[in-house]
Amino acid sequence: MGIISTLRHLYHERLAGRRRVSHSTSALPPAVLSALRAHGYAIVPGFLSATDCAAFRAQIDRLADSEAASELRNKIASQPKLGWPDEAGYRIWTDATGSDFRIIHAEKIDAGIAAYFDQAALLGTGSLFLGRQLTGKYCMANRTRFVPGNAGSGGGWHRDDVYRRGFKALAYLVDVDDNNGPFQLVENTQTWGFHIQHKTSEEQYQYTAEFVEEIAQSDPGRLKTLEARAGDLVLFETNLIHRGKPVVSGTRYALTNYYAFA
Repeated sequence: MGIISTLRHLYHERLAGRRRVSHSTSALPPAVLSALRAHGYAIVPGFLSATDCAAFRAQIDRLADSEAASELRNKIASQPKLGWPDEAGYRIWTDATGSDFRIIHAEKIDAGIAAYFDQAALLGTGSLFLGRQLTGKYCMANRTRFVPGNAGSGGGWHRDDVYRRGFKALAYLVDVDDNNGPFQLVENTQTWGFHIQHKTSEEQYQYTAEFVEEIAQSDPGRLKTLEARAGDLVLFETNLIHRGKPVVSGTRYALTNYYAFA
C-alpha cells in the first residue's frame, strides 16, 4: 500500500464520516474542550467521589481475585483478544504476567460504573472534540499491579487505530504517581504528518521504547506523565502515542470509557 492508498484511508476515516456535530447540549466546561484541541488531552480533577472510587475498586478486586480469574491465567495462551465472556455480559482478560487485569463491559457489573459509562457530558465532549457523533462502546475496568517484567497497562507504547481518530475517558480510582503505572503520552503524535513520516509499516500501531526515548531526548516537553488523584479524569485522543507506564510498586485502578462513531 503506497502513499496514495494511505491518504485515501485517512480521508475515509477522518474526513468522510457522517453525522457530524458542531454543538452539544451536554458537555464539560469549554476549557476542557479547549485543552483537548490544543494538546490532545485534558485532566478534570475530582470527577468521581472517594466513595465511588472505593466501591469500584472493591468490584474490580472481587472479579480479579475470583476463581474464574485464576483459571484464566492458566490458559493465557488460548485467551481471546477481549477475554473470556461471562453470562452476565462482561469479559475478563489478563496479560501474560498477571499484572494487567481487565473487565470489558464493566458497566454490566455495577450500577455506579454504568452511571459513569453513561455520562452524557463525556459523550458530548468527545463528539465535539472529534466533530462526529459518538456512541458508548463499553467501559473497561482494570487493575494493574507490580509483577516483575510487567509492560504496564496496554502492553507498551501504541496508538489505538492505524487511521481512525478516537476518544477515551479514563478515571483514576487511586492516587497515581510515577511508581504505580501513570498514563503517559507523547504530545503532537496524533497528526497525519507524524504517522506518515514515522510509520515503518502500513498497519503500524505499536512503537518501541527506543523510538519514544529519541523523541523525549530531542524535545523532553512532549513526553507527558499524568500523575493525578483518585477520582480525577483524563480525556485523550487515542491516536496519540500512549501507554500505562510499567508499574514499579503498588497498584493502579482505573475505569476507561471506549467510544465509537455513531
